[in-house]
Amino acid sequence: MIRIPSSETWKRWWLKLPFRHMTALVIFLYVVGEQFPFSNFPMYSNFGLDADVMYVTDENDQPLSMKPLLRTSSSSAKKRYKKELSELCKKSNRNINDALPAERQKAGAIVLQSLIYALNDRRLNPDTRELRLYLRTFEFDREQDHVREHVPELLATQILVIPSTSPADS
Repeated sequence: MIRIPSSETWKRWWLKLPFRHMTALVIFLYVVGEQFPFSNFPMYSNFGLDADVMYVTDENDQPLSMKPLLRTSSSSAKKRYKKELSELCKKSNRNINDALPAERQKAGAIVLQSLIYALNDRRLNPDTRELRLYLRTFEFDREQDHVREHVPELLATQILVIPSTSPADS
């Protein structure tokens, strides 16, 4: 004879189960499947073959730490750049992937200028006289299972004018 556990047994088992809410959610999503509004979140399942990184250097092309110096991250600066580039390209009815070098540089100059407004002078090496904004693209080649690095693209350059604080200059 098969013994069926009582509801009290199931209740005790359920209360002892670690992560029971997560377990219930997983079972629910498994049963529901691909029915709207429940999905497999495709935005996280298909990554592009290329990625780009925006960074700032000094006049000697030495990379600078963006967060402490410019109070923003590389990804935030890149989003701002893509937004500016999109607005510039919209005037010509072009996609940002088809942007002209002049449009890319203009968008880069706008972003670099906004970064300089947020510049933390105390974190900047006093010998630094220029900041440069670069965009570097990495592309994955599936056939060769290799990441290809593109030459960094110089988007903008800004000469810094930092007031002197030495008593001799007064």
